Amino acid sequence: MDGRGRVKVKLDALRKLQGNMSDAEFSRKIGVAPSTLFRIKLPDTDERHNDPGEVFIAKVLNAYPDLKFEDLFFLDSDLRGRKNELPDRKRSLRRKAEI
Repeated sequence: MDGRGRVKVKLDALRKLQGNMSDAEFSRKIGVAPSTLFRIKLPDTDERHNDPGEVFIAKVLNAYPDLKFEDLFFLDSDLRGRKNELPDRKRSLRRKAEI
């Protein structure tokens, strides 16, 4: 994470918006590839997961003009896990500095 946070999808809101449409129908309605929708809906822990990009966000909001960004997306700016994301070299330097 680069300190700016990441945009995440409110999956419950996206599923509600999709209703009883298949992924293929819903992706066609919003104008994205079915594989894009699939990857965005995967859990963060799945290596195939993608966070929504600008194009996905714009297409969803264009397909549903009555919705606001906040209805479907949020900014994940939680930095608590950052200490564990440091490369090994930086982590070892930090330990040496603490000694």
